[in-house]
Amino acid sequence: MDSSPGTTVSAGTVPPLVADYVPRPQVEQLIAAELKPGTTVTLVSSGARAELAASRTSGEDSWRDPSGKTQLAVATAQRLRGSGGVEVLVWVSATNVAAVQSVYAEAAAAIEGQASGNAEAAAERFASWLRETSRPWLVVLDNLTAPTVPARLWPQGPAGRVLITAPASAAVPFDPAGPTIIPVGPFSRRESLSYLRDHLKEDAEQRQGATDLVAALGDEPLPISQASVVIANSDMNCHDYLDLIVGAGGDTTGEGASVAAATWALSVQHADMLSSGDAQRLLVRAALLDGTGIPAGVFGAPRPPALDALAQAALITIDETSRPPIVRINRVTQAAVRYAMPDGMLAQAASAAASALVESWPLSDKPEWLSRCLRSCAISLRARAGDLLWDDKGCHDLLLRAGQSLDAARLTSSAVGYWEDLVAVSERRLGLGHRTALAIRERLARAHLRAGQARESLAWFERIRTDRSRSLGAHHVKTAEACHDLGRALVAVGRPGDAVEALADATAGYERARGKESLEALTARDDLAAAQRTAGQLRESVATCRRTLADRERLQGKRHPDTMATRRQLADSYLSSGQPRAAISLYKKLLADSEKTLGAVHPDTVSVRESLAAVQYAAGKLSSAIDGYEWVYEQRARTLGDDHEQTLRTCVHLAHAYHAAGRVTDAASLLRETVRRCQLTRPAADPLTRTARDTLATIRG
Repeated sequence: MDSSPGTTVSAGTVPPLVADYVPRPQVEQLIAAELKPGTTVTLVSSGARAELAASRTSGEDSWRDPSGKTQLAVATAQRLRGSGGVEVLVWVSATNVAAVQSVYAEAAAAIEGQASGNAEAAAERFASWLRETSRPWLVVLDNLTAPTVPARLWPQGPAGRVLITAPASAAVPFDPAGPTIIPVGPFSRRESLSYLRDHLKEDAEQRQGATDLVAALGDEPLPISQASVVIANSDMNCHDYLDLIVGAGGDTTGEGASVAAATWALSVQHADMLSSGDAQRLLVRAALLDGTGIPAGVFGAPRPPALDALAQAALITIDETSRPPIVRINRVTQAAVRYAMPDGMLAQAASAAASALVESWPLSDKPEWLSRCLRSCAISLRARAGDLLWDDKGCHDLLLRAGQSLDAARLTSSAVGYWEDLVAVSERRLGLGHRTALAIRERLARAHLRAGQARESLAWFERIRTDRSRSLGAHHVKTAEACHDLGRALVAVGRPGDAVEALADATAGYERARGKESLEALTARDDLAAAQRTAGQLRESVATCRRTLADRERLQGKRHPDTMATRRQLADSYLSSGQPRAAISLYKKLLADSEKTLGAVHPDTVSVRESLAAVQYAAGKLSSAIDGYEWVYEQRARTLGDDHEQTLRTCVHLAHAYHAAGRVTDAASLLRETVRRCQLTRPAADPLTRTARDTLATIRG
């Protein structure tokens, strides 16, 4: 698993460095000194650092959490990339596990040169690659507010650097490597005054009282930036502004709150003035979503002027380099807005935000980075709205759309967890028999099946089929869908005979409801043929495959991916039924078509080539089989690594072919190396390790 060394690989969305970024030499030099290959550096607020020293954590929102950690991380990433210090840069807005897995899968695709398989498996491959590679890399985990990075995905390796930004001590990882914790406090007084004077340089009168103002604001970057905008666009000077926030502090943000927290209220007034009063509504929406990245379309299309007014008031930033643009809002501002929200506003605001997310969501869930942002926003909104997105009729469409997006992104375990949680809420709010609760349970069953948890899904699917057959009738398309799902689950749990019956019912149901040439019927027939083959019904499997292949070639074309998948099924059925010559002929055609449509090194093409080698081995064509296995081994070792399960399994197959061809020494040597690698990288009781060891013992006699 390695793209060409020397090329720059990036994954995730790196925020831009803001135009008015203030260099902080002391902190930047400390980061540069500590962030060496093999190390982890965590940037926390100075308050969180004090909590750590006292061995306690809070994780609470704080209005005195100085901003600037993310911008320091951006500056560090740009410096390292610009100097050639890193070849692989991965930026993760680490607000939830699914976001981490999604960016890791994107990185795996960039390293491998193609996206393949389950996204969570790809994420784990990338984490493994980080541990082994010699290429210099940097992983930034931005806004790590909870333990959202599982141990198996934790970035580590001798060639890599890990940079974390965490707003509170509860998120700081106490890993064995002992990360260096760097507290990021307010600006120095010189930096504060420099920033304020640079923004008020057009009018020296406005700078009067600058020292008193920055002192009252605690030298915190965010309030100072908000104050500078309001002053620059008014007739006030710094003294006038200070008088306003001192007077407004108690009324606006609550007793005992920081004077600095009052600045956002004046900035909102400024934004409303610029936008004829619509800015507050959009700011409330932003406060409920994931502030690390909100697609601008969520605020309306075409883009409302109030959004730009919020940016001009320094309440949000808009990244215009993304398409669509991305809105970011500091968590401190979000906390202040939510605190000041009047009673009764949350329900209306949450519903409006949920509807805006659904309207912005692309039907195809592409590009993945955009869906990732929308999913993270949905997770944040759900956490803040609670049961407000539910009523007696069901749930808001957003809750279903977010889960469907996890399914589409192949984030299988995250999808299972999401649907399990939704099932629990639906049963509590709606009851077991409610239509929405039943639909959510069906989603959970399918998620279990995709995650390889077939036994968990089987009971659900049996119940769903019974319910639909009773309520809708045996011939309804929904009943056919339930039979189809049940058949797949039965195959997965090792009951192919029962699966054949369920899948035959599904096929018949689709053909009655949708027509014999419908895609649903063809897909069910493909699954039926596979179940028939597994159940030993070989003649029936061949007949089903031949019929389906003829229909697909006529309807979809000979090189359509579905047609090629059916052709492969037919080849497997031929081989299982003792017709290797027919299987070899089909596999050769399949390989040629796959190379033309996908490319010679695409994972699906490599898999076809390995299957062809297996068929040739079974037919006694050992020279051709060895050539095929050797090519597959070299390709998988290059893209996946020598220790990957698929690579090691290919080694075992190649060793069998060597042994059958009389190359006993080559077979034994390859197996010894395979056993050694399995023992180093796989669990002690791993079946592949045992197979390699037993095969070696057999060869030795």
